[in-house]
Amino acid sequence: VTASGSMTGVATRPAWMFAVNSATTLGNFLDGTSNTMVMAEVLTGTRADVRGMMWIANAGHCNVFTQLGPNSRSPDVLFRAGGVLCNEADPINSNPNINVLCIEGDTEGVNSFNTAASRSRHVGGVQVLLGDGAVRFVSENISIQTWRNLGSMIDGNSIGEF
Repeated sequence: VTASGSMTGVATRPAWMFAVNSATTLGNFLDGTSNTMVMAEVLTGTRADVRGMMWIANAGHCNVFTQLGPNSRSPDVLFRAGGVLCNEADPINSNPNINVLCIEGDTEGVNSFNTAASRSRHVGGVQVLLGDGAVRFVSENISIQTWRNLGSMIDGNSIGEF
């Protein structure tokens, strides 16, 4: 889960639990393990849409961004990387009742804006795994700032009840 927002400079350590080529320990949870998400539900894609597939590290695969809240009604934005990651022509991907809304981003990949929400078929929210091992149901009505704070283990923001 990656926190989003305006970040400048290069981070000296990852802000989330699972980062490429990193070794994260419990000591890296500066916000505390009970205040940090390490995993959240994501719906797998359909047909040519490969969201939820762990073998690829793009938005909507093993990375879920907190730019959008849980079960967002906004579509995921996925770039094309040697193929279609989001087939927006597929009626399944534009049906709000199925909850895998997506649109294609640009084809650059390097400087593109891509995001994917945590999504589920549960009414009202998604299940998340916190750093302390607790599994919690998080309401889709959670404030976006609290959701983003849960996505970072080093932002220093208090979470409170959620």
